[in-house]
Amino acid sequence: MIPISVEVSVLVITNNKLSRLSDLIGSLKSQSCSFEPEIVIAHEQRGDDGGFQSEHPDVKWISIPGGRGIPFNRNRSWEAATGKVVAFIDDDCVPQPDWLENITGPILRGDADATVGGAKVRSDRYMGRAIAGLGFPAGGSIGFPLVFPVADDGSTASLVTCNAAVRSCVGDDVGRFDESLRHGGEDTELGIRIVAEDYRIAYVPKSVVGHAPRETISGFWSWQVRRGRAKKQVSLKHPLGGLVSMRLRSYKNVIGRSFGNGTLVAVLPLLFTSILAQGVGFVAESRTKPISEYSEKTTSE
Repeated sequence: MIPISVEVSVLVITNNKLSRLSDLIGSLKSQSCSFEPEIVIAHEQRGDDGGFQSEHPDVKWISIPGGRGIPFNRNRSWEAATGKVVAFIDDDCVPQPDWLENITGPILRGDADATVGGAKVRSDRYMGRAIAGLGFPAGGSIGFPLVFPVADDGSTASLVTCNAAVRSCVGDDVGRFDESLRHGGEDTELGIRIVAEDYRIAYVPKSVVGHAPRETISGFWSWQVRRGRAKKQVSLKHPLGGLVSMRLRSYKNVIGRSFGNGTLVAVLPLLFTSILAQGVGFVAESRTKPISEYSEKTTSE
């Protein structure tokens, strides 16, 4: 049977965090868009799900082995999707009711080949607010344009897969996520290739998702070490000069915003800790043999 193509597929990867999935699936099914999206969830099965999947028979479930990395998981969901446009959201995010219409609109209208939006990270804890003030993910609590350069026409070179969409045929052309990037950065690397092939990524200010905060120093440290490892892996494929200059630009905005929201006392040490932890990760990854067994471009040939 020839699969029926749909306008938009929403892709989610998860390691069976069912409480998060329940809220996310409900939000995706109640989107105020003019089309019915296909929902594809690639999950690392970890024990019995208690019949959770059977409660959502209209979701396309893709079972994947554990430990293969985020880009591997994303590619499996992309392969299973039939949409002309694929939209990405994380399992710890909650989209606004008009999220899907906003993030896919420019692509469906032919104004862009990919899109990216922001994330609102809110926390009742001081440390959570300070970490969110560093600008991640997708601008954190300070906003996407203060972290990632956006041109006057709304174009950007950055892709953040907690809130993004791509025309499916673009993946056929430039390749999908690089599966050798086991520590992350796969969206950054894909964005570099998309722009290099003269496709347009548009920043969509109205497209917003709520993102779970990070609130502990231990979690922050491990996250930053992982980001350092990811940067090393990306550096083997692309020069890091542009990424470094972009981050230096964002430091000024991060510090400026921390004055206004009262988190400067924590933000300055966090910036130092971030640089240190990423350096540790970068050096550690430099001493690791690069993973190449899953690094082939994944296309829909």
